[in-house]
Amino acid sequence: MRGTVTSIAVGVIAVGIGAALGLLIGIVSGYAGACSTKGFMRLVDAIQGFPAILSALLFAAVFTPGIALSMVAIGIAFVPAFARLTRAGFLELREREFVVAARALGAPDRRLVARHILPNTLPPLIVQATNELPGGHPRRRRASPTSARHAAAAPVVGAHAPGGAELLVHDRGLRYFPEARSR
Repeated sequence: MRGTVTSIAVGVIAVGIGAALGLLIGIVSGYAGACSTKGFMRLVDAIQGFPAILSALLFAAVFTPGIALSMVAIGIAFVPAFARLTRAGFLELREREFVVAARALGAPDRRLVARHILPNTLPPLIVQATNELPGGHPRRRRASPTSARHAAAAPVVGAHAPGGAELLVHDRGLRYFPEARSR
């Protein structure tokens, strides 16, 4: 049961980190001017173009390995999806009639963002978060160089899956007759 709690915590916190950073980058680049948009989107492109396992190795080399570091490395890998969704929503909604009307009535930018644009941008972000949540804990196994010293101390769901896959590759009869092999 402890492995399930660890896996769910890793997934939720990693998605939370990715959503928070992506939301911040998307809001600034979607609502602000063209200069900040280009800068932030190039940052997102750099994050997306850099393989997640290499960033995990970089974090492990610079910081002390652990589960928290795995969550941060996985969360950073989730940032581009959330940033692009948020930016797209803001670009679409900032010119809609209800936002233009609120702006014409004198609403400050903070109010426009917080009360009019952001609530209408959240539904796709919630869907993205629920789609990424199951991907958070399997990525921890791939980001295992960041937690190599703590692998025995923290059980994780799916820790034995690679061994089972290897068994299926080497024992072809097990694929077709799984009950023929007894343990």
